[in-house]
Amino acid sequence: MGRYLKAITMEIEKEMVAIFKEDGINSIFSMYEFLLEKMDTQGIEKVIVSFTQDNLKDYAFEEKLNVITVYRFLDLNGYLKLGVFDRKKMILDKIQGALIFLSSKLNWNTESIKTVYKTVLDKNIKFEQFWKKSKWNSDKSLMAKVFWEFDQEIRVYFIIENSDKNEVGKFLVSKLPPGIGALEDALGDLIWIDKNKLRLFQSNKKDFWQLDINQGRIEYFFDRAIKGDSHGQYDLGLKYLKGNGILPDREKGIYWLKKAAENNYKRAVDMLKTLK
Repeated sequence: MGRYLKAITMEIEKEMVAIFKEDGINSIFSMYEFLLEKMDTQGIEKVIVSFTQDNLKDYAFEEKLNVITVYRFLDLNGYLKLGVFDRKKMILDKIQGALIFLSSKLNWNTESIKTVYKTVLDKNIKFEQFWKKSKWNSDKSLMAKVFWEFDQEIRVYFIIENSDKNEVGKFLVSKLPPGIGALEDALGDLIWIDKNKLRLFQSNKKDFWQLDINQGRIEYFFDRAIKGDSHGQYDLGLKYLKGNGILPDREKGIYWLKKAAENNYKRAVDMLKTLK
């Protein structure tokens, strides 16, 4: 059992599910996890903030092994009357209140919690930043950056700047499911392959997105599919159809399923029949 807090998550009542998803509330919890420095919680590794419409349960808490659940009352009708920013601010305050309350009960140091709260507010409760370092092309005429923002989902972009560091292009690369783990699994190194083309590799160092700046086009290269592996072609087809880690494209999805089917991959053959 570790000494440090590793996760801050939420539990919500069924009436809140669609509302919280639409408001991107999950991103606030991810901000805390991402920004919170190593915090000694004396063996508590996970805090669950459970939102309830029962005001009598506000600040009630229970501990099981290395997990603590703390309840916070949420007036859902009052919440719905607010604008999106004020909704997020209400949730932020309730998370902060839960953590400060637990700190007072369990003698945790509150400095890092207060610092994170201030940082989140300073960012206007927007979870966004650049991925790793920016890269110049060979003649230093263009600089490439990878930028991501997290709300209902994680959106990843190429940002291109000229030598004066003015933005000259912004290209949507991918949409990822919520969670920092998804981002870290998906993204790797950024490299230029000539003055107008660059690649963003995935963490496996094999698959990558390639941007042709002159044409304004992004292509995704999936190593197993390109090498003719039928299972890989099938997987890539599903990725395009479902938008799993890459932007959805039905036409490309069907194309790669057909390539797999041509290699007698039965699952691809069966899938194509369902798409007719």
